Amino acid sequence: MEDETKEKLVSRTTWLRLFFMFIFSFLLMIALYVAFAVALIQFGFVLFTGERGERVSNFASQLSQYIHQCVRFVLFDSDEQPFPFDDWPKVEVEDQSAGDS
Repeated sequence: MEDETKEKLVSRTTWLRLFFMFIFSFLLMIALYVAFAVALIQFGFVLFTGERGERVSNFASQLSQYIHQCVRFVLFDSDEQPFPFDDWPKVEVEDQSAGDS
């Protein structure tokens, strides 16, 4: 048991994972600020046009997927590193009129 613990403590991959956890935690904080800005922009679209901006909605969906990927990596729920080590998330464009009231 002690040898196994010692192996994990000196394992380069374990410490490298910690390094990437810090990087993705930092990127996650930035992404949350960007998400807030996108929410304000989307609010402006709805306020002045009565409809959501299609491009803004598409980017918001991609950003929410990116945030989800970062959280999963930081919490050890996934070993896949998000963007910039993987592709930016792609989402299918949904019909916006379905959710409008």
